[in-house]
Amino acid sequence: MGHLKGIEAKPEDVFREAANLLDFLLASKEISQEDVDGLWSLLINDIREWKPDTKDEDKMLVAGTVFWIIKKILCHHAEGHFCNSIHDMLEETLERELKIFDQREHQQFLDCLSECSVILSEWINKYDDECDWLSDQITDTLESMSGTKVKKIEANKKKGKGDKTNNIKSNFGKPKTLKYYTHGNKGVLKKQGDRLRLVLDKWNKWGWIDSETTTDDLDAFFEGDPRHCNIAWRASTTVLTFLLQELLKQPYITKQKRQSASSMVKEQFGLTPNFDQNRLADDDEFRIEVTVYLLNINNPLPLLKGGGDKDYDITDATFQAVLSGQLRKTKGI
Repeated sequence: MGHLKGIEAKPEDVFREAANLLDFLLASKEISQEDVDGLWSLLINDIREWKPDTKDEDKMLVAGTVFWIIKKILCHHAEGHFCNSIHDMLEETLERELKIFDQREHQQFLDCLSECSVILSEWINKYDDECDWLSDQITDTLESMSGTKVKKIEANKKKGKGDKTNNIKSNFGKPKTLKYYTHGNKGVLKKQGDRLRLVLDKWNKWGWIDSETTTDDLDAFFEGDPRHCNIAWRASTTVLTFLLQELLKQPYITKQKRQSASSMVKEQFGLTPNFDQNRLADDDEFRIEVTVYLLNINNPLPLLKGGGDKDYDITDATFQAVLSGQLRKTKGI
């Protein structure tokens, strides 16, 4: 790694780039060869920013090191998508883009990487089930050491190969949302949308969210895609923490890797999670139960007395009876 001095970089810079690339690939739902080629271009641009007059030899050394490390790690992944598809894409990019200037040094690097195979195999399959991103841990550590914000990947400010690559990478680092909606089934999708409108109404009446929160904002929060949903939470962080914790347990919310109530409170709402159940009032617990009940489209809704088949009574008093099992006359949306 002697060439690192020539580009004013340190081994930890390479480590951070490798962590960013690995976490991005693990989080991506779909990725193509064109996307992987674009990631190579973005990495080269990052390296160039360390020192504008960086030699091709030095750029290739760092970029090749990062890609080879991730390729080696993913070949041990238990899922075929990573150990076959993504691994082969990385290999194709390396064969096309990497220029080796020192064959002997390159072989020594590959030999050292091979010696780590057993450790890497054990590590990647445990890491993929963990809650925290390695790249986030690195960023937090560096921020605490320096007191300043470390630059994060902003693909929309860089020009890689193709807009799709930039759009995909721009999602990296955005907070997760709840994957509730079932696309591909119009009937189910409509029912889920109707239930969310009821939840929005309840949250507004309870004062849980800002009155300016729109149906589009709430829809986005339950879409499952990484994004900021612009929802201002007005109730206590304890309520929010336990609400998210309970929703993530539900069968109608699709489980996503590295998604937890704690991370969502911090990343989506910018608040500090609180798991002190003593600070959760009885009314809070009741309202969380109502939310969970409403979002389940298999749960019938109470009918308004004297109303039609689609006139629902969703007052808190009625739901007290529903949840206690006292009310039986209900109908689904």
